[in-house]
Amino acid sequence: MLFRSVSQSRYIAKIPLSENYKVEIQEIVKEIKDLAMKYKLRKIISSTKAIAKNAEKFYYTNESVRIVFSILGNKFSVSARGEFSGHEAINLRVDGDNLAAEVYRLSDEGDVDEVTNNFKIGIQKV
Repeated sequence: MLFRSVSQSRYIAKIPLSENYKVEIQEIVKEIKDLAMKYKLRKIISSTKAIAKNAEKFYYTNESVRIVFSILGNKFSVSARGEFSGHEAINLRVDGDNLAAEVYRLSDEGDVDEVTNNFKIGIQKV
């Protein structure tokens, strides 16, 4: 049988839950989501540092990543809000007189796709 009921799961059965189990389960789910985002963030930071040597500081929430870049002595904050898989890298580049932030997604096959349109991007001078 591919799926087990909750009562059959040996892992769930080992978690001591009180009568307030619904709240406890919500707390466990929140912790798992936080850990997953931290794992994704580590991968995003690593990928971003590999393509953008001017990325200096990294911040995150459950839905967004903010990176401070340094360009010609000026600091700019780029925020990207959206659904991250952990395979993204964020870059800030000079495009004439303007700045352009881009989000790239690295596939398992090694392809790089530009997925900026999947994210809400903001750029601010710091």
